[in-house]
Amino acid sequence: MIDAFLRFVGRTTTLELAWISLWLGTISFTQRTATESLYGGFDSTHFQRYVFDAIALGLALMNVGRVRKPRRDPVTLFLVYALIGVISTTWSAATLPSLGKSGELFIGVIIVWAMLSKRAPLARLMRLIEWTAMLTAATLVAALIGFVVWPSAFSIPSIGVFPLQMDAPFVSANSIAYGGAAVGLFCLARHVAPPPGSRIGAGYLWLTFFFAIFPVLSQGRTGQTVFILGALLLLLRRRPGMALLLVVPPALILGLTFLGEISRFFLRGQQEAQFLGLSGRLILWQWAWESFQNHPLFGVGFGIGSRYMFAQGTGGFGADISSAHNGFLEVLLGTGLMGFAFWLPSLLWGVRLAVAGYLAGQRLDVCILYAYLIATTVMSIGVGGWMSPPPAFFLAATAYLFAARSRAVQPAAGGLAGASAGQR
Repeated sequence: MIDAFLRFVGRTTTLELAWISLWLGTISFTQRTATESLYGGFDSTHFQRYVFDAIALGLALMNVGRVRKPRRDPVTLFLVYALIGVISTTWSAATLPSLGKSGELFIGVIIVWAMLSKRAPLARLMRLIEWTAMLTAATLVAALIGFVVWPSAFSIPSIGVFPLQMDAPFVSANSIAYGGAAVGLFCLARHVAPPPGSRIGAGYLWLTFFFAIFPVLSQGRTGQTVFILGALLLLLRRRPGMALLLVVPPALILGLTFLGEISRFFLRGQQEAQFLGLSGRLILWQWAWESFQNHPLFGVGFGIGSRYMFAQGTGGFGADISSAHNGFLEVLLGTGLMGFAFWLPSLLWGVRLAVAGYLAGQRLDVCILYAYLIATTVMSIGVGGWMSPPPAFFLAATAYLFAARSRAVQPAAGGLAGASAGQR
């Protein structure tokens, strides 16, 4: 496995370096209240983030070459949405945050868009998916080390079954759960449906078990649900006999036997009414919908819609709450119906490609990521936000599935899955 990783890193291209630099920019942040985020000045964290973004932009522009002819594809739709986000800084209620967030997303789309135009796009895009999985995994491992070594800084108190809930200064507890589910499902798909030329073998199964721990330690209910349902979907598609005979019946028996314990774990110390209200999300969504109606066409600026809403008053939520926990509403609040008209078709197009691939039993390691993407977009920001794991996975995965379908070829084994052609 280590040899496969070293070979993978040894073939890193400049576009991939741009992707990594962009990732470093996205995790360069500090927690702020809504007012601080909107109206605060330029500080060292902003400077660090813009330096990484500038490096990513420079590396990306080196590889764009001749301008690619626009096509009717989901990535081009998302590119238009990202461009609207950049333009929205001209009317944004807070120019600096909108410019930074929309700029990062725009650079990310440019990287993926450029890869679609190069030789061997499937191998290139698969490596981008694998880089995203590895960078997410590295973030999770760093959080786990902190949780073990320095629990006071890498956890928050919980009144649930576990007294501590894994958290980190650079990633939230929910994001830890989502990330663990995404990487775990990616590894499980590689185990049950190995890509051509795969050299890791059973290592993917051990990685699946390892990353399945993160939704539990962070007590993320959505992350746990995504992993369980995603694993069941994979088994039903590739190991239906095992799923129906060896997995589902024992799971039902255990679920009914320990229903009380499972309920207490999922309630996490909350009252049942809070749980049924999705931990306050229903109130947030209603509030966000009312706020959207004040600026329906253009929104209040990319990436700051919910922050702008909270700056008017927290509505009983914490002062540092950062989003309305719904990607659809985040897009509507930020760029209004103008941005939503391009973002939603791109999302649905990607989902359609994933469903078709799943039903055909092809490219399951990519298709299963959409279980995570759909869930995080409904229950968190997900694909509706700025550059982070969900948009990164969505852009690379959707481009990969579109390129594979349009070329009617078998999945390319890039990066960790096997050998890939030389790329520059």
